[in-house]
This record gives sequence, C-alpha cells and structure tokens, in this order.
Amino acid sequence: MRYYQDGYDPRGKTPDFWPIWRDVVDWSVCTPFDQAVLARVALIPPGKTITYGALAKAIGREGAARAVGGALGRNPFPILIPCHRVLGANGKMTGFSAPGSVGAKQRMLALESQSGTCA
Repeated sequence: MRYYQDGYDPRGKTPDFWPIWRDVVDWSVCTPFDQAVLARVALIPPGKTITYGALAKAIGREGAARAVGGALGRNPFPILIPCHRVLGANGKMTGFSAPGSVGAKQRMLALESQSGTCA
C-alpha cells in the first residue's frame, strides 16, 4: 500500500486507499457499531489523534467511550484501521491490543509525527 511505502509523507492527508479497500474487506465480521467506529478511525491522518470520547461523539454515540474502546479491541483490520491513533481522556495512552501494548502505541505515534517518515 502506498500509505506505508518509503518516501510517501501521509501527514495531513486522509488515507487515499480507504475507498479502495473498504469494499473488499469482510465487514460481516463487524457489528454495525464496530463498523461505524472503524470507518471513522480510518480517516484519522497519520500524526493526529482523537480520544475515545471524541470518537464516540463523532459517530453520534456521545458517552460511549468504553464501547468505542471495545470496538477497537476487536479491530479485525489492524494494519488498515489505525487504532493506535485513539487515546484516552486528556490524551492519556491507554490499552492497545498489539504486542508491546502502550509502548508500541507510543512508538507508532512517535514515528508518524517525525518529519519525513510514515508508519
């Protein structure tokens, strides 16, 4: 995917691969709520973050921050859906289901925020 190739600086852009792959992944493995969460997370540009609460509000489910966290924990498309860009209240690093947990999340965000690099 162009998004992850060397030399492509995706900061500030929405993932241009979203329209391509959204129709080929098996969304039937996700509930409608999970689909809404994952679709919104896919639009978070590299180097940017959102809180679980703000994400819940963005999909019209204000107050459902914990449910958003659950949906991200079930993310069946972890490379395509960048759930590491979702933070706890006040920007706190919270649980992350990938190996390395929160440390991996911190490293991924640091890589994305460095000039001239991408995740």
